[in-house]
Order: sequence, then C-alpha cells, then structure tokens
Amino acid sequence: LLNVVLNFYFIPKWQTTGAAVATLITQSITVLIQLIIAYRIFHFRIKSGMYLGFIILTAGIFGAWYLIDTIAGLDQLDGILLVLICGIGVAFAAGVFRWSDIRTVISSRQSVGDDE
Repeated sequence: LLNVVLNFYFIPKWQTTGAAVATLITQSITVLIQLIIAYRIFHFRIKSGMYLGFIILTAGIFGAWYLIDTIAGLDQLDGILLVLICGIGVAFAAGVFRWSDIRTVISSRQSVGDDE
C-alpha cells in the first residue's frame, strides 16, 4: 500500500526513477519493521553502531544518487554503476563492510570448495 501511494507521488515527478525511489523507501521501511519484529521475537542484540552505519550508508547512497543525477548528467546505466561504486565506498567508510569479514567469507568459500 505504501509503495502504491509513493508511486502516485514520485512517478509523475521522476518517471522510472520515481518508481525506484518509492520502492527503495518501501523496502527500507519493510527492513526496519522486520528488524524490530525479529528483535522482539528472538531477542537479537545488534550493536547500536551498526544502526548508525546503515543510516550513514542509506544517506550516502541517496546523496550519491542525487548528486550524480543532478550534477553529473550521466546516462542511466553509468549513473547506476557510479552509485553502486559510491555505495560500496560508503559501506566501508560507515563500517557496514569490513575487509576482515570479506577475507573470512572468501577463505571459508575456498575451504568449502576444497572439500568437494
């Protein structure tokens, strides 16, 4: 329902970009609600710094998208790739991604492949 309402607002302003923004907002709110439900049911302990990291990541991606869309004047595919690269950079800067975690995932995938 929220996505439909946001689509009515954003699509006339920004066409396909408006639909994407409406979906992003809706999915972000869905994730937040799911985190709250999971916390209440399973009593997960999530570090408060991680919340801040996700907020910084989301704001950074929105900011990069806005700047690229309004200033750079790139075509859509180039803009998406640049926002993706900026998002990865912001994720590392905000502490959402860490090199040690990536190394752990890669080494564990290699050990699984060696067992087969």
